[in-house]
Amino acid sequence: MKPVECINPPKDKWRVRWDFLPTDDGGVSYEEAEFDHEPTEDEIDAAKQKTLEQLRAGLAATIADHDKSEAVNSFRVEVAGVGGIGMWLSREERLALRIRFEAEQRAGVAATTLWTPDGLSLTVSPMQGLGMLDALELYAAACYDRTQQHLLAASGLGSRAECDEYDCTAGYPEKLTFNM
Repeated sequence: MKPVECINPPKDKWRVRWDFLPTDDGGVSYEEAEFDHEPTEDEIDAAKQKTLEQLRAGLAATIADHDKSEAVNSFRVEVAGVGGIGMWLSREERLALRIRFEAEQRAGVAATTLWTPDGLSLTVSPMQGLGMLDALELYAAACYDRTQQHLLAASGLGSRAECDEYDCTAGYPEKLTFNM
């Protein structure tokens, strides 16, 4: 297979291939572009760049999806006699709980209730609740920073192979576990 070849001489159709990579089944994968004339080097470079930009955009979408997934947006609450419960609190929920816990703390409330998505009630002191929220906020900030680092790195990848090999799940902080 030639990197540049005329595939239909009567119609002057040309195909350009690049980024040849061996596949697990013994074949070869590659990127390609088709032209209705013999392409110039500049046109070939532009086609490669357009394809690379599409790969980067796809990788950025994968990074954004991972950032929104339970792989990032979750923590565990270990409850004696119940086991582990996975859950997440949005930024708005964290802010609302912070306001509540601070108000309860000022009012001298000794114990407050947190509700899990399964309807299980957890009793904590407002101070414990604020400590959990602080830990969650730091975790969320570290995840946000890591996602932004991944997006920046992906925007600078220079080949299909680099895009294919990029691990957008690496480097996130360890998930939090709260023992109740």
